[in-house]
Amino acid sequence: MRLGLTAHQALVLAVLVGSSLGVHAGCGAEAPETESEADGRDNRATSGDEVTGRNAAPSTTPSPAEQRVIDDLARAAERIRGLEFTVPVQVSVQDQAAIVHYLTSELEEEDLELSHDVYFGLGLIPRDLDIRDLLERVLGEQVVGYYDPEVDRLVIRDDVMRALGRGDTREGIDESRATIVHELVHALQDQRLGLGDRFEEDDRDTDPEAAFHAVIEGDATLAMIGYVMESQGARLEMVTARPDLLAQLLSGAAPMSDDELGTAPAILRVTLLSSYVDGLVFAARLHGIGGFDAVNDANRTPPVSTEQILHPERYLRGELPDEVTLPAFSHLEDAGLAPIEEDTLGELEMKVYLGQLEETGVLPAAADGWSGDRLRVYRQVDDGNGDAGAAACIWFTAWDDVAEAREAEAAAKRIVEAAPRAEQRRHRVERIGRGMLIVRHLDQSLHSPIREAFRAFAHGLPGSPPTR
Repeated sequence: MRLGLTAHQALVLAVLVGSSLGVHAGCGAEAPETESEADGRDNRATSGDEVTGRNAAPSTTPSPAEQRVIDDLARAAERIRGLEFTVPVQVSVQDQAAIVHYLTSELEEEDLELSHDVYFGLGLIPRDLDIRDLLERVLGEQVVGYYDPEVDRLVIRDDVMRALGRGDTREGIDESRATIVHELVHALQDQRLGLGDRFEEDDRDTDPEAAFHAVIEGDATLAMIGYVMESQGARLEMVTARPDLLAQLLSGAAPMSDDELGTAPAILRVTLLSSYVDGLVFAARLHGIGGFDAVNDANRTPPVSTEQILHPERYLRGELPDEVTLPAFSHLEDAGLAPIEEDTLGELEMKVYLGQLEETGVLPAAADGWSGDRLRVYRQVDDGNGDAGAAACIWFTAWDDVAEAREAEAAAKRIVEAAPRAEQRRHRVERIGRGMLIVRHLDQSLHSPIREAFRAFAHGLPGSPPTR
């Protein structure tokens, strides 16, 4: 997916931080544009090279008044972030439907089907969940715009752009300006820190990919909050001097409950918000130590796991995950099971898996000792009846020490015990030392070779995880 922040998320983060410091972010509905107010806009559809993406709808270019607002916000982004644009940012204006269509058109159907198989197999989503439909509804909640590093272009929603071009004034600062600053920081990351090159890498597993996104979104969110604070005469250092306070503030905030994101399954809600919330705390911790220079370093050499995002001190100490590999289980393929996905999910998604019985949907304490994992998912070869059931999952995991592994084991076993009795026989949780095995939706007659391979893996783990 492209780098985009909904206006609601931006406002929530700005208000959460600002309210604790006496800083307030204003908000309100945008007034509709009159015909005369649109006269300065170039309403011609852009030429082919000005349309972002293969499925993009026609765009317009900003009017002179709108461009002046963007230029002002670009200067603010440069000032707060301490970086300068090498070239002006190209800007297009589209309506909300076109933006949502473009963002969701980038979601490959095969990837969505694999995600469904993995998360349904792990018990994290209902069988009938339409992930594409859910993401379309989430993106439809007042998305202000996005920056596309593939074509070096910022796209802004048309009604937002019109309101800014009219020079609407409000007490404090409105959410749209703050969000555009956020997206302009992505353009700075692209031009000055090589975001586009790293964004194009497509061989990252889920865990390092989530860590990468947390760095770039946390950086942009921190700059956005700096913009909010600056407008109120406050300094960003008021936040970054106490990142522990920021973490407490965000963790204690009431979760969104009535919107599409707030009611989504935890595996989607938590992972989507983590880039902004956990990424913000990570960026604030680095900023408190070395300003945005330290954040620049993390952009250039991002954390390799969400563990390092969730625990910035481990990133700073150079703690690394254990390398976990899975052997080929030929007996499963002989039994008609085809491997469809292999991935490393990381501590972020592990806390969702272990927390699926919790009201919050997460169990951070049980996942805290994560030090590596490898998951392989198998699908029954189609036998013609069109219903192969849940995908089988084999998951090798490693933990910082035996005590942490025992805590995770207890949480994983509770999940098995909560399953219907008939399903319990197809699940397994087993621990040896600081290694733990999770098997789901697999006939017991096929477990023995997996357990044997797991024993070899667990006994081969060193006494502690590696460091840089």
